[in-house]
Amino acid sequence: GSRKDSIKVVTDKKGSFQLYYQIDPGDKGCEAYEKIVARVKKDLPEGYTLDPEFDEESGRITLRISGPIGKEAPKNIVNKLTDSIRDETKEKKE
Repeated sequence: GSRKDSIKVVTDKKGSFQLYYQIDPGDKGCEAYEKIVARVKKDLPEGYTLDPEFDEESGRITLRISGPIGKEAPKNIVNKLTDSIRDETKEKKE
């Protein structure tokens, strides 16, 4: 599909932010979700924790990330994780 993948970043309170990402619902989504969670965990800097959630019906992934964060989600971390997510979900081109 050519659907533009959008990753929304929401900073709800000091000390945490959330990444929302839309993928396919159902089994295919579950697989992608597992991959994304594994990758994000690996890429999170020291001192940050991940609390992931997946809505199987809508295909929405919520990644809540907590750590030493001020009012703004740290750009470097957000960029790194967005890259990781895109990397995990792009169709592997042969």
